[in-house]
Amino acid sequence: ILRFGSQGVGDGQFFGGNLKLVTDSANNVYVHDSHLERVQKFAPDGTYLLKFGGDDVFSNSQDLAIDSAGNIWVADRLGRKVVKFEGN
Repeated sequence: ILRFGSQGVGDGQFFGGNLKLVTDSANNVYVHDSHLERVQKFAPDGTYLLKFGGDDVFSNSQDLAIDSAGNIWVADRLGRKVVKFEGN
């Protein structure tokens, strides 16, 4: 069992609420934290890599998906938009 992250608002932490995750073709893990309005990326071993999104991008993000090209898509319910973040 691999466990990573902790409660909080810093890098590699999750505040709670609705957490969703997807993996890419390299087995990196993307975790969406709806309370903090951000997505964090972790290596397959759980090492924190980066974050994107935030209150300046989303007003009520709900879900995420990753396509075959590695792009990350995030749905924002109150913002009435879908945001594409280009993958590697």
